[in-house]
Amino acid sequence: MQRIIGACFVLAMLSSLSFAADPTPADAAKLIEKLKGKSRTDKKTEKILAVELGRKKVTDADLKTLGVLTSVRELNVGGVSVTDKNGKSVYSPSGITDEGLKSIANMTELRKLQLDGANVTDTGLKHLSGLKNLTDLTLSNTKVTDAGMETLSKLPKLATLMVFETKVTESGVGVLKRAKPDIKVGK
Repeated sequence: MQRIIGACFVLAMLSSLSFAADPTPADAAKLIEKLKGKSRTDKKTEKILAVELGRKKVTDADLKTLGVLTSVRELNVGGVSVTDKNGKSVYSPSGITDEGLKSIANMTELRKLQLDGANVTDTGLKHLSGLKNLTDLTLSNTKVTDAGMETLSKLPKLATLMVFETKVTESGVGVLKRAKPDIKVGK
């Protein structure tokens, strides 16, 4: 009798749980539309190749949904730029953090990634280490420092890096240039 009561208890507990389904490419397409973004699709395969969500309020949860688009080659999730009281263009706080970069790690076809204004650090850059096709990366107005340059130096195809308004110094750029002498760095 105790086993039956125990089994009923377990079933009652399991039935109270809600399991969220993993996002699908259709969910990602709906999200792009909801955020008033744009996408470019391959005419033959109908797979999304480019996502333009720059200057939209994108969050880590949004990146999780977008992360299912493994065929994406260009992703712009750069932050929202506003003007401060001195008339200088600055970024409003971004909803993208190091945690969100885990979702981008699945987008192994990425060639161009814009994260300007994102709330990411050197720790988050480690999640990008599997992006072997990445050629262009924008990290301007992030919390990235010289320490992150070592991680980026291991990206085999990285050719252009933008790190304006970061804590990356000439010394950090030097680390990157020693590993990749032809890389173009905007600082």
